This record gives sequence, C-alpha cells and structure tokens, in this order.
Amino acid sequence: MSGAIAPPEAAPKAGAGDTPPPPSVPVEVREVGGRAGPDLFGGVAGGFRLAGAQALMFCIILFAHGSRDPLWHRPMEAVATRLRAMAPHVPVRCAYLELSQPSLPEAAAELVAAGATRVRIVPLFLGTGRHAREDLPALAAQLRDQYARTRFELQDAVGEDPRLIELLANIALEPGAGNQ
Repeated sequence: MSGAIAPPEAAPKAGAGDTPPPPSVPVEVREVGGRAGPDLFGGVAGGFRLAGAQALMFCIILFAHGSRDPLWHRPMEAVATRLRAMAPHVPVRCAYLELSQPSLPEAAAELVAAGATRVRIVPLFLGTGRHAREDLPALAAQLRDQYARTRFELQDAVGEDPRLIELLANIALEPGAGNQ
C-alpha cells in the first residue's frame, strides 16, 4: 500500500437545515514498520503539515559571548557547519552577546522572518556564569514577548552536559596533548 492515495470517505449529503460535512482530503498512506497509516510527516522538512496548517519550522541558534578577534569565531562556525551537514533541513545561525555580529535579536529576527515556529537557543558556554544565568534568559524573554507565535527554547550551557565533560576529560588525557 506504500504511496497509495486513500480515497475520501463517502459522506452523507447534507439535507435542508443540516450543516454540510467538512470537505474530505485525500491522505497519502505509507507502510512504516509493517503498518500502514497516514503519512503526516513525509516531504516536509523540519516539521509536519496538516491540511490548512502552516508547516512547523525548527531552527537552532548557537549563542556565544563574542570577540573582536575573527579567529575566535572559528569553533562556533565549525559547530554550525557540522550541524548543517547532520541536519540540512534545520536552519542554523550563530549569534553573539557582544563584540560580534549578529546579535541574538538579529539572528532570531532573520529566522522568524523566514518562517521559524520553534527556535532552540544553544549557549556555547563551558559554565553557567552571569551571561548564561542572567543575560541570556532576559534576551530569550524579550524574544518570546516580541514573537509570540514562535516558541523559543533555551538549553543549558553546553559545558553542563556530562557528554561534553567526558569528551573534554578524554581530550586532556590524550597522549601528546600540549606538545605545541
């Protein structure tokens, strides 16, 4: 049944004074895991679409402190490049608190203008200092107020993630580390 279009169900005709039945919409049926069902997710990048509904658009903003030194941006841009390769359907932007462009409000405005409905802000901080604890939540609250139809999710600082802590410890223990 893969790829078949299910015909609309025959509905009784509306009589005098009856409310007309809702229009039937053909739904593509695909077999997934041995079971056939309506394909609500196929062909829509970054979300799903139902008849008459706007597609959901999930985006990521990698947020960092910022620096005047252009070489400082390389690791953030490398993470963004890797994310784009891993999930080409997810728009990814870098944004900075200060000293660099774009700012978080500028990056968010660009994504919202492109149709973002859900934006995950990932703080690329090793610790949860004042910027991650106070400045970033205040900026996220402003974005939520400004763009009420867009959901902004604020993740914990990446340095709080046990997987990154493990990776950093392994890097520090690598033979030959610090030979420069």
